[in-house]
Amino acid sequence: MGPSYRCHDGVEIPIRVTREEGIICETLDVGGPPRLCFSDMAKAIYYRTEVTERTLFSRGFSKEYQYVEPDGYNREVDTTFIDEITERFHAPWPSFTKALFVNSYTGLYDVTLDWHPVGGRIDQVSGLIMCAGFSGHGFKIAPSIGEPMAEEVVDGTAHSIDIERFNLRRFERGGLFTAAYGAKRA
Repeated sequence: MGPSYRCHDGVEIPIRVTREEGIICETLDVGGPPRLCFSDMAKAIYYRTEVTERTLFSRGFSKEYQYVEPDGYNREVDTTFIDEITERFHAPWPSFTKALFVNSYTGLYDVTLDWHPVGGRIDQVSGLIMCAGFSGHGFKIAPSIGEPMAEEVVDGTAHSIDIERFNLRRFERGGLFTAAYGAKRA
């Protein structure tokens, strides 16, 4: 399974860390960036506007994941990744063959076994409320989980929606989320 974090008092939190890569291209002179964030599941890529004249490209599911230690991972983008992602995005965006690469980066995802976050109180540690393990989907679901998590902190319980399914206990009880496509992905 790879490394998992341990929290206060020996509570195991089943979160692993994956290394992710991305490239940024100057696309203003080749038709501009796409107007929407887009995930092409057939080509296993996603792209979105980075700033008004740039586009970020990266790999989506399905791919091999690199599980790493967050304090010591390769921070350089592999040239094989650049070649692969370039080939994948030129088919839907042929004008981008003339796009200028301006940057690349690596980053980390905090990944749970079912690719859904842990949210709520941690039974074994008094006062600990967790909201982690978004597996790269936090930007999409943050508004919907942020409100009940704020209620949990301020009011002592989430009341706008039931967050019990997100609790850490689901891993012990076998209550992992499943999805309609792709290895339990959100």
